[in-house]
Amino acid sequence: MKRPSRATVVLGRLYGALLYAYPGEFRRQFGAEMRQMFRDRWLAASADTRRAPRLRFFVEMARDWLVSSHRERMANMKTTIPAGGWRRAARGLGMATVTLLVCLFVSSAFLKAYVIQSASMEGSLQIGDHILVNKLGPSREIRRDDLINFRYPQDGRQIFVKRVIGLPGDRIRLVDKQVIRNGHRLSEPYVQHNTPTIDAYRDNFPGDPPSLVPASGRDMLEHHMANGEVIVPAGSLFVLGDNRDDSLDSRYWGFVPREDVVGRPLLVYWSYDRQPDDTRLGEMPAHFFSRTRWNRTLHWLGSAHAVEVGR
Repeated sequence: MKRPSRATVVLGRLYGALLYAYPGEFRRQFGAEMRQMFRDRWLAASADTRRAPRLRFFVEMARDWLVSSHRERMANMKTTIPAGGWRRAARGLGMATVTLLVCLFVSSAFLKAYVIQSASMEGSLQIGDHILVNKLGPSREIRRDDLINFRYPQDGRQIFVKRVIGLPGDRIRLVDKQVIRNGHRLSEPYVQHNTPTIDAYRDNFPGDPPSLVPASGRDMLEHHMANGEVIVPAGSLFVLGDNRDDSLDSRYWGFVPREDVVGRPLLVYWSYDRQPDDTRLGEMPAHFFSRTRWNRTLHWLGSAHAVEVGR
C-alpha cells in the first residue's frame, strides 16, 4: 500500500485540529467520516499538476468548515448559553471570523477587497458581497466570459466589475436580448433577465443611441461598427453585466481599455444583506449575524462559460 505523502499527513493533522471547532458530541459522531472525506478530496485535487484545483480545494474546504462548524456551534450554544447570551456570542464569533478572513487574505500584496454596491451583476454577484480580487490577473491572458474589475471609463476613481464578452477583433451584436458573437448565438448560463419588455437599444444592440449614451459610446458606434455589428478594437474589451436588463456597460459607454483592468474576482469572503435601517457597514451593526449570507461565505467565483448554440 502506497504511503501518504508528507503534505497529506500534515494537512490531515491540521484538519484534525480544526475539527475541535465543532462540539465534542458532533466530533465523536462524524469526525472519522469527515477526516476521510478531507483526505479523499485532497488526493483528488493534488493529483492534478495545475495550481487552480488545489487552490479551489482549500477555498471550498475552508468554506465548508467555516459554515458547518459555525452552524453546529451555534446549535450547541442554544442549550449551553442562557437565553439572549448566545446571540451576543454568535455576533462575536461572526465578527471574529470576518476579521480573521480579512487578516489572512486582504493584507496580501496580491489581493484587494471590494464591495458590490449595484445590482448589475446579480445572478453572479449580489449587493453586499465582499469580494477578493486577484491583482495578478491583468498580467495574464484575459479570456472571453471572464469576470474582471476595471476602472470605470467615465470616472477612473470608480472600480466596476463586469463580464468579458468580446476580445479584440470580435464582432458583437444583440438581437432580442440574445448575444451574437462572431455570428454565433450564445447560451449564457450566468445571465438573468428581469424585464419581459424589449428595449430598442439595450436589447437590439447596436442601434440608434438614446440620449443617455455618452461621447465614448457614440464614438464606438461611429467608428467601430460594420454590417450592424460592433467590432472590438485592439487593446480593448467589450463587457456586459450579468443582470442584463439592469446594467450600464459597453453598450452605453463603450470599450474598456486593456490597461484599465485592475484584476479578476477570486471569491466572496463575506456577504451581508444590508437593510435601510442599518448603520454604516464598517460599524458591524447589531444584526450582523442574522443578515450575513452564510451560504455565500468563501463562495468561489470561477469562470462560467457561454456556449455557441448556432448562427
